[in-house]
Amino acid sequence: MTSQRLKTLIVLLGIPSLLHAKVTMTFNEAVLLLEKQNLELQSSQNNLEASRADQKSSQGNFLPNLDFSTSFDKTRSKSLTTTSEGETYTNALTLSQNIFNGFKDRAQFKITESAVLIEQANLQEKKSDLSFQLHTAVADYFYAKNSISLFEEIKKRRKDNLSLVELRYESGRENKGSVLLSKAYLDQAELDLLTANNLFNNSITHLQKLFGLENNEEISISNEPDVPSPQNATPDFQNLINENPSTKKYQATLNQKEQQLTSIRSNMLPTWDIKASVAYSGNDFLSDDQKRYQVGTSLTWSLFNGGSDYYASTSALYAQKTAEKSLQNNFLDLIKTLKENHSTLIESHLAVKASQSFLDASKTRAEIARSKYNNGLMQFDDWDTIENELINRQKDYLIKKRTLKIAHATWEKSIGTGAIK
Repeated sequence: MTSQRLKTLIVLLGIPSLLHAKVTMTFNEAVLLLEKQNLELQSSQNNLEASRADQKSSQGNFLPNLDFSTSFDKTRSKSLTTTSEGETYTNALTLSQNIFNGFKDRAQFKITESAVLIEQANLQEKKSDLSFQLHTAVADYFYAKNSISLFEEIKKRRKDNLSLVELRYESGRENKGSVLLSKAYLDQAELDLLTANNLFNNSITHLQKLFGLENNEEISISNEPDVPSPQNATPDFQNLINENPSTKKYQATLNQKEQQLTSIRSNMLPTWDIKASVAYSGNDFLSDDQKRYQVGTSLTWSLFNGGSDYYASTSALYAQKTAEKSLQNNFLDLIKTLKENHSTLIESHLAVKASQSFLDASKTRAEIARSKYNNGLMQFDDWDTIENELINRQKDYLIKKRTLKIAHATWEKSIGTGAIK
């Protein structure tokens, strides 16, 4: 996507940072950009419109056909004594209507109707999948961004700790090993900060790829999407399965197979048509020297065609049974996936809450321990343990928050919903 096209799109979406090299957008604006920009989503929408057009086309089988034909004949007759020539123009209008064809037209209409339902389910699945990708990418983005802030804080803390240990070492109240360990902690903090910056750059690249942007287009997301608290009540899994796009797709596929069987079996039934026509003929194009009216009906019944209809219907019957088994298997897969993902979501919420409690406690203990160590009331090993616990709790809290966001996105994907409506 060219930079100019991106700017045009941003104008349409109303993102205020258009004229800046750095594109800053809210999460909702990111959703709109993804919805407008994604080619897979556009392709799925086009497939849906094509299936709707096919459905309208199949409705024409229920309506009569009106045909107009014109012909020109030039004749020349020659005998032993005379030669004659003539020109004849014939114009005919024919109206035909099928009365019964073994329910074939109805079956074909139902097949196209099911095709529309399948494409609607495909579109819903695509929206849900893209929403999952966006939530995951944004979760990685803010995890990396918050990690940078955290590791900058940790680096400063490790540096202050090293200064404190060195000061005590110079006064003879600390050993060399404590100084070397404090320096190692500082080196690790610098490495963690570098890793966080690399992770942040990778998250930007992921977002650029998701939006189809060029690498020189800088992206910034201004807010994190909220993760709602899960309901205490057990979800209605049966209803969630019924509304799931995969269920709708398998059910529509089964309906298609049933109607295909009906369509094939209709070949074994008679076909009844009626037809009426009027024709005018004469020596010139608009002449009506001769008029001919015709009304008729016909009944056609194929009694034997080598068994092709029988074997075709047998094949269609097995295809229908396969679709039935696929629908049943989809139910079993979904109920397992939904229960697992819902449990993971509940656990992730509680994990964040527990991690926050541990973090609050660790902060308080670290403040007390620092004061004790500084006043010579605590040994280095005990203080070091509490300091490391605080840092590990800070890291754990960021990971738990990221895990919660991904768990929520996974749950939405499993039920076929998401940020893209």
